[in-house]
Amino acid sequence: WKWAVQSEHPISLINRRAVFTFSLVVLSMFLTGISWRFVTEPGFYLILWSSFFGTIGLILMVYFLKEGSFTRFSYYSFLGMTINGTATLLMGREQLTTSLVVSMCILLAGYSLFVCDENRSLKKQPLLRSQHLLLGLMTVMFSTSTLLGWLAMDTFSPLQLMVVQELFVLV
Repeated sequence: WKWAVQSEHPISLINRRAVFTFSLVVLSMFLTGISWRFVTEPGFYLILWSSFFGTIGLILMVYFLKEGSFTRFSYYSFLGMTINGTATLLMGREQLTTSLVVSMCILLAGYSLFVCDENRSLKKQPLLRSQHLLLGLMTVMFSTSTLLGWLAMDTFSPLQLMVVQELFVLV
């Protein structure tokens, strides 16, 4: 994203990507025979809200990457993963098992190594309030989208969620 957004307007990049991904998801729905009737189901609003928040998060992310640091972006991405993981545990969607704890430790160790390595370059970059605002809102939007998506998967398939998400991004 960082490389691609440097040479083109963020909305143009998002739209170009969405044409490809929406086409791919529609083709996948056709090949798997999943019906479009899911849009009439009572819980469809969860997919709509999840897609809305995810699209806003994507727009904020791409605008940030136009000027901002990937390292700062990673801080907020890690924060979003922590929020989602904690909420998933609290919602009872995941059980705290040994393999989950080991996985979290490996993820934290890898992230710590990345941050230590990248910290030198971060000190040279100015700290802008507008970037923190973009990243904070992005994190809230992506976390909200993810949690609503988890709830929607009780009724809908991941492919159904993806087709609506990509349609939102395309529009």
